[in-house]
Amino acid sequence: MPLPFEVRPGGWQGWTTRARGFRLDAEVVEILADGPPRRLPLEEVETVDLTPEGLRLTCRSGARELLWPGPDPALAARLVGQLAEERRRWLSLATARLDAPATLQAVADVVGWAGDPYVRAVDLLLRLAVDTGASDLHLEPLPGHTRVTLRAQARLEEAGGFPATGHPGVVARLKHLAGCHPHLAGISQEGAWALEAHPGIEARLAVFPSLDGERVALRLVRPLQFPGLDSLGWPAAAVRAWQDLLAEGPGLLLVTGPVGSGKTTALYATLADLAREGPRRVVTLEDPVEGKVPGICQASLDPQAGLDLAGAFKHLLRQDPDVLALGEIRDPACLREVLQAGLAGHLVLATFHAASPAAALDRMRQMGAAPDLVAAGLRGMVSLRWAAAAGPRPPPDREMPPTDETQGTRTPPTTPLPRPEVAVTRLLPGDRPATWRLAPAMGSGEETEPAP
Repeated sequence: MPLPFEVRPGGWQGWTTRARGFRLDAEVVEILADGPPRRLPLEEVETVDLTPEGLRLTCRSGARELLWPGPDPALAARLVGQLAEERRRWLSLATARLDAPATLQAVADVVGWAGDPYVRAVDLLLRLAVDTGASDLHLEPLPGHTRVTLRAQARLEEAGGFPATGHPGVVARLKHLAGCHPHLAGISQEGAWALEAHPGIEARLAVFPSLDGERVALRLVRPLQFPGLDSLGWPAAAVRAWQDLLAEGPGLLLVTGPVGSGKTTALYATLADLAREGPRRVVTLEDPVEGKVPGICQASLDPQAGLDLAGAFKHLLRQDPDVLALGEIRDPACLREVLQAGLAGHLVLATFHAASPAAALDRMRQMGAAPDLVAAGLRGMVSLRWAAAAGPRPPPDREMPPTDETQGTRTPPTTPLPRPEVAVTRLLPGDRPATWRLAPAMGSGEETEPAP
């Protein structure tokens, strides 16, 4: 039954009955009397009885309301009673401490409700992701059910699932929140929105059609905190080695690592340190800006303006920057531009997806970068990854630290505490790429690694 549900006595019935018309949604019943409607919260409705006069609602306070049942009195009585019970159960869920299995069981229940089933299911899924400190939430449609997975500190964990019948409605609700087209199910869509229930956190949605339905990847971007490199938990020798590379002047320095390894936090902490060192022009180009760093100029790429990342980077060079930062090198054109900027006398920082320093060089080669350009423009890199160790679970995702309001968790700590592994290397090019080596920067404690 679609909501809101509304009935009014009409014609001669309006003159002969004491029962009032009403409008019903998932949270309140509005009693339609003369003048403004009176709103009765559904959780206050204790019993619903069908009498010859109409629907008699008894409230917890003892008050009673007589409502006109419309053409199908049994349906109206059943709907009011069901929505009142669902409302009380929802208020109980909203304050309960739920771990992942309990949350997914609640999602499986609410997708079958009459009142806002998909709104409430999405609220539960988002609360699970926020409270467990996950950076990513995935919904994967499979035959018969939807699998839910969470990623935190680069580790992927399965949280559970819910019936496949609820998947289209949940995805449509997410697309509505993200500003996408909920009615279109056969195309890839992306969007974003701010979580009202969790101030400061932004959700970024990517939907991709698959055989069994639409696959959802949701990234939660928390407010980033940038006290500096010393706060990242790196070994002291690695911090000093990275600072030494930064102090050497122009050239391209990369922050590399797999997904969720802390590249964004490392880049922003580096920029915050550079901004505090003294007067210099530090500018960034990001897609999109993930957090504000005091003392620097940040720009977000707008694809609707018709300018790609490489083209925007050229315009940024005309702003006379001392330090440039690129959110991520994604294509050969971007790689070429940052290498050229390093040769032109700028200190350039960028993140780059690669599992190791050697893998970063190999990926550059596969992207078509000229060996002489790489040898002249690239000075070094810091490679990051998480390594598991014994201990309690840390606060939510270190790549995107939470505000004080999001420190609480509803899930008991069960996973080991990851520790950052950091390798700071500099490029030592030889006469040809086959002779290049990645040497540890002074004091980093890493072994020399041959380039691919």
